Amino acid sequence: MSYTAIGSGSITLNAMSAEKQKNLQEALMNRYDRLRTADLAQCGDDMAYQIEREYQELTQAMLKYNDPFWWLTVVFKEAGFTEVERNPNDVALSIELSYCNNYYEDMILELLNTLVPFTAEGFISYRGEEGDLWCHAFAGGEWTERSGRICYDEPRPQFEESKQNLERLIEEIRRQVIYDDRPYEDRARDLLKAFEAHDPDGVLLALSGRRLHEHGVAAGIWQDGGESAHPDERE
Repeated sequence: MSYTAIGSGSITLNAMSAEKQKNLQEALMNRYDRLRTADLAQCGDDMAYQIEREYQELTQAMLKYNDPFWWLTVVFKEAGFTEVERNPNDVALSIELSYCNNYYEDMILELLNTLVPFTAEGFISYRGEEGDLWCHAFAGGEWTERSGRICYDEPRPQFEESKQNLERLIEEIRRQVIYDDRPYEDRARDLLKAFEAHDPDGVLLALSGRRLHEHGVAAGIWQDGGESAHPDERE
């Protein structure tokens, strides 16, 4: 049974010397070898030729350019991420990720864990079909999952898109925002979009330039431990 999820986040790698770039490439190539071996063991001899050919094509696609960003673009898109963009303002290799696809946690975590030796920081949040929320956070040298659910006790009134209300939103952002390069008008639109989507992470990002976990208030949403909130893991 497929389960659709949407998500966004980022991952930043440590500074890359020529030797570390080579190590990253080798790690990704070894990952293909592990996946190919596992698929061959599962499918048997009848599918061996097709599997070998598929992984040969994947390897060739990844090695098309000698560029770590290209390598990561290829492997993240294979794992289901729909957008992979480099942040040009960062000295280190920092990548913004978007996800809108059938959700296969094992595939995503396998890739993230492969990148652990090269990762400086990372955080990816997801929202499921039934309002479930979870995230993958990089802390203490490993990726961990946190999950939770946001419940609304009462209906929220529809936002009236009047000039006065938009000016009020803009003024609120001016008081609270941490400086970044986005115009205030864009932040107001982001805030309205997040409000209508019942997306608290997006609201905080629009208001302050920070996500939930960066504010230090994540414990109220991302509950460590306990049972997973994924529908595909519930009985």
